[in-house]
Amino acid sequence: MQKSKEIAEICAAIIGDGWIESSEKGLYLTGHPIDDKEYYDFHMAPLFTKNFIKVKPKLYPYWKVYGFGTYKKKIITRMINLGVKKGHKANTVTFPNWIFSKKEFMISALRGIFDTDGNFHCKKCYGKYDNKFRKKYHCQPRILINSTSKRLIFQIIHIMKKLELHPERIKTREKNFSGGKNNKESYFVKLNKLNEIKLWFEELKLSSNKKHISKYLVWKRFGFCPPMLTPSQRENILSNKICPHSYYE
Repeated sequence: MQKSKEIAEICAAIIGDGWIESSEKGLYLTGHPIDDKEYYDFHMAPLFTKNFIKVKPKLYPYWKVYGFGTYKKKIITRMINLGVKKGHKANTVTFPNWIFSKKEFMISALRGIFDTDGNFHCKKCYGKYDNKFRKKYHCQPRILINSTSKRLIFQIIHIMKKLELHPERIKTREKNFSGGKNNKESYFVKLNKLNEIKLWFEELKLSSNKKHISKYLVWKRFGFCPPMLTPSQRENILSNKICPHSYYE
């Protein structure tokens, strides 16, 4: 079966934020209805259309998500044959072995998982020797990728190290919204070295999601990025229509 960089990215995105029904009757790839809309409209849906079958993103009101799906048996079977697991996979999901056969496949897979299950954000600094600026503004950038699959996290760490990055793994516990019980372990990969974050976005091009890219560009220009901004607010900051300092007044 033919494999490529683009297919590696699609498989990783499905591993991150998609699923194949146990019955093999449906395949879905979805994200946040506001933050991820442009990603699905202008990147992932065209990429999937190019490599598999034409899809058109839409809102799924019941799930409160935005993305696309297909019910074509041929496509679903092909995806399973590529190594994407069907059914409940959260705790056991991994990248298919073929991803590790080429560096370009690993880079694409890292991009796909970051754009769906990752996050770029900035935090304030409260250290004893931090100045007023660092204590007031969200100036410390971080790249985070999380999963309940320990094996997947170790695969992500392996790829990062192959790219000469230096990730930090931390294990925490995340709320399980079923009954409000806090019983689901989550594993996080964190990258916070400034030169490696710049490498991530500018040289390795490890994001195609404007949600992440716009946050990075705000931080790069102003030295900080306010949290909880909408895509339009970040766009207005980057086009000089809004001063980011105004969010701290």
